[in-house]
Amino acid sequence: MTVNTMNYQAVIREIGEWIIYSEERSLEQYSDVSMLVLAPATECRRLNPDIECVKPDYGFCEYLDGEHKETNMRVRYSHAVTKMSVGNERICFRVLPATEAICIYHKGAYGRLGEAYAYIHRYAMERMVTRQQVSTGSATSTASGTRKTWKTG
Repeated sequence: MTVNTMNYQAVIREIGEWIIYSEERSLEQYSDVSMLVLAPATECRRLNPDIECVKPDYGFCEYLDGEHKETNMRVRYSHAVTKMSVGNERICFRVLPATEAICIYHKGAYGRLGEAYAYIHRYAMERMVTRQQVSTGSATSTASGTRKTWKTG
């Protein structure tokens, strides 16, 4: 199923099971997300010098507030790795089960990521609430942009 609106195109995809490390923080605004990506990676590498990321690379942010917010949002950054490793008070490891996701691609400044989040939230609410499967939103950062997903189920 594909739907075009404005600059976004929503696609429902199957996301496989992953071992991930993650860290949660509060962010003042969307443009602060780059801090959340780099700090946990540095801490995870310090704790686990031999850790390896999956290939192709897979990292994402989950917006934990349960609603679209432009400021003061609770965010969890996660990154897929090849094995469970050592965590601490900041970094935790877990298995992320396979799921179905609504995905969009956002190419642009992190400061405009709220537009993508709002779009996918509306998309999920319009199409998924009747099945009561909407659980959490996330954005996957890549070298060329950000892929937004909304996990279902």
